[in-house]
This record gives sequence, structure tokens and C-alpha cells, in this order.
Amino acid sequence: MKRWRAPFIRMTMLIAVFFAIWVWAAKDDLTGQARIVDGDSLEISGTKIRIYGIDAPELGQSCLDRTGATYACGRLAQRHMKKVAKGRVTCESI
Repeated sequence: MKRWRAPFIRMTMLIAVFFAIWVWAAKDDLTGQARIVDGDSLEISGTKIRIYGIDAPELGQSCLDRTGATYACGRLAQRHMKKVAKGRVTCESI
């Protein structure tokens, strides 16, 4: 009868540790109305967030098109981000 006790207790403790880590990690997530800073940054409830894996032009940056004419690529990136992050968003901490 006592043989199953030790593995059962270890498994229960392991599940409890995984659950505690999951709850701890989940509290870093943010949900709310986003204020778009530029093409790869936003702000939720006063917390600045940089989007992982995206490198967009900065807000005041200009770029050249195929013909060599300049355009406000930073503003264009911000506009696209506003379309993507419309309404409430959730950001998961990585």
C-alpha cells in the first residue's frame, strides 16, 4: 500500500509546481485598449510593449520607394499597426 504513495506525492507536487509556474507566467500578460506608438510598439495601461519578432520603421522615419521618392514609412507602419491592434488586445510576455 505504501509503494504507490511516494510516486503519487511526487506527481502531485510536480503538477502543483507546473500550475504555480503557469499562474505566475500568466500574470505578465496584458489585456486592454492599446495606444499605438509606432509600427512595432504599443502601450497598454501605461506599460510600453515592443512586439517580438517585428522591426518596423520608427514613427518619424522616411523611406525611398522604387522610383527614389521619399515617403513617410514610419507613419505608414503605425497606420497598419492601428488596423491590426483595433479594439482590446492581449499581449503575452515572452
